[in-house]
Amino acid sequence: MKNISKKNTNFLYTDLMSVEDYSDLSPKAILSHLSQLIDVSLDLGKIEGINKALDFIDSVDINRMSSVQKAYFYYYTANAWCNKNAIEHPVVTDKNRWERDLKDYEEAIYYLRSSIKEVGFIKLSSDVKCHIYTNLGNAFDIVGRFIGAIEYWEKSLEIDPGFGMALGNIGLGLYYYAYLLYDSGHQVLFIREARKKLEFSIKALSGVEQYNFALDSFKGTLAQIEELLGKSKDHTCLTIPYSLGRSRKEKQYRMWCLRNRLFLNPLNDLGDYDIAARDIITTPGLVTAINVGPRYQGFYNQIKQEFVSARYLYYEGINLKPPHFSDRDVLQFNTLDYPCYSISIEKIKIAFRVAYSLLDKIAYFINEYFALGKKSKYVYFKTIWFNKEKEFHPILKSNRNKPLRGLYWLSKDFFDKGTGYYIGSVEPDAEDFYTIRNHLEHKYFKVHDMLIKRSADSTSLGLEDDLAFSIERHDFESKTLRILRLVRNALIYLSLSIHAEEKERSKKRDPNEVLVPIISSLWEDDWKI
Repeated sequence: MKNISKKNTNFLYTDLMSVEDYSDLSPKAILSHLSQLIDVSLDLGKIEGINKALDFIDSVDINRMSSVQKAYFYYYTANAWCNKNAIEHPVVTDKNRWERDLKDYEEAIYYLRSSIKEVGFIKLSSDVKCHIYTNLGNAFDIVGRFIGAIEYWEKSLEIDPGFGMALGNIGLGLYYYAYLLYDSGHQVLFIREARKKLEFSIKALSGVEQYNFALDSFKGTLAQIEELLGKSKDHTCLTIPYSLGRSRKEKQYRMWCLRNRLFLNPLNDLGDYDIAARDIITTPGLVTAINVGPRYQGFYNQIKQEFVSARYLYYEGINLKPPHFSDRDVLQFNTLDYPCYSISIEKIKIAFRVAYSLLDKIAYFINEYFALGKKSKYVYFKTIWFNKEKEFHPILKSNRNKPLRGLYWLSKDFFDKGTGYYIGSVEPDAEDFYTIRNHLEHKYFKVHDMLIKRSADSTSLGLEDDLAFSIERHDFESKTLRILRLVRNALIYLSLSIHAEEKERSKKRDPNEVLVPIISSLWEDDWKI
């Protein structure tokens, strides 16, 4: 709407609002009408226009649309929810960043992801795809999932390395991520990288009127960084070569972890630098009563070990190509539906199950450390956020801990039925994750090299295995990798939420209370037998 005068904008808004019957509109006309109504309503601050657009969206039969049109439709739907929030909540503070005030972003994230999931998404223009990824990154950052936000901003930059809004937002994201870290050396590296991104962004966006508001924010943050670091372009150790291991096999594994952002190391969020190829995140400095042992350090150690083991089992599973000797002479029938029977696929299954199980263990940690008071048998990652009255837990709602809020919003990527709580999901594949886990643990789960769809009149219809939940191998591998990434992010959020909480507790402590820091020596690699 940037090239339309205010008077013409009002005329356009009136014209768009006058349409009452959409039944005769073609899919192309529907998309045009929606995009204009959503944009002009934001320009004029008209919540009535946004609400009408959302009502219109509910009435649209998307089965009439092609996959490309569906991708646009979901994108415009997400914009409507974001614009609704912008009009109704113009001032965002730490106090209103929890779920009840961000329901609009739950919808926006879901629909942006739905757009990306559409087959037709690949056919959208580069500019539109960049906007979708950037908007999704922005939404993630707003709700506290700052690690996931980086992934989406970078997807935008993979399409267009000079996309100014992605550069600027990733610069802001890295700058604020830095202040959540407990390692001062890592903080400096994050701030230096933020400066680079902001400089590139300002250069790319300068002179473009529609980005003036964003430019002011980017320039203001860059000024703060230069005040901290000075204007000299100081050296960074990120690009210095570090050892990736002793053997070719170990080096290949560590490089794979780096490229897939799977190291428990915030530096891996800056890129696949050698220095990040170490799982260094742990519980930060903790102060406890004198009679309390290293319970949290021990618990975090165990969760961490289970994750890195699941990570390696997955890596082995996707790379173990020849038949393994343990699979030889195991008599099995050929069911003619391309099943996968091997230790390699079982390793991937184990990786999925272990990684998924760690989410409930993280919930158990949260319940104990933040003293939420839930009985252990009722502690689950999806519901830990609510009290026994099924309301959002007051201890959490009053907490300004951004990494903790990120954990809460990460729980929205999962599905859990029959709980009786209000639990929204922002992941279109959430129910698939739940179904896979349920069948892996309790039922019949079958992986295929390929899935063959059989017509109703097929003579081979009797070969259908309707007892199993079936999935193609590449799809299962992809979903397992996504679970591993989510758990990796969750473990970093957990560590940083402890750091944030410890800082707050230190301000409130009675100076006469007898407390001791828990200081532990490191467990040597040679002891790991």
